[in-house]
Amino acid sequence: GSVKITKLHDIFQVSAGDRHTLAVSTAGSLWGFGSNDCGQLGIEMANRHLFLFPLLNPNIQGQARFVSCGANHSFLALEAAGQTLGFGAN
Repeated sequence: GSVKITKLHDIFQVSAGDRHTLAVSTAGSLWGFGSNDCGQLGIEMANRHLFLFPLLNPNIQGQARFVSCGANHSFLALEAAGQTLGFGAN
């Protein structure tokens, strides 16, 4: 079944990988949840590899424009011209 995620608002783009999901808000924030065992959420937290609820990425505030998730990796396009970040397994 489906689960309503109440913490996310004004989301305009979502991408899902094998066991993780990233969402970009209209304000350019990046939210992630699910598995982070390879760092695919772009959030570094020692001993935290699974996030059941959306977590705001503090390093991307107002800059996110588009995200694409693979199995254990993610790519993020930023507002800065031509800038792209990659997270997770190579």
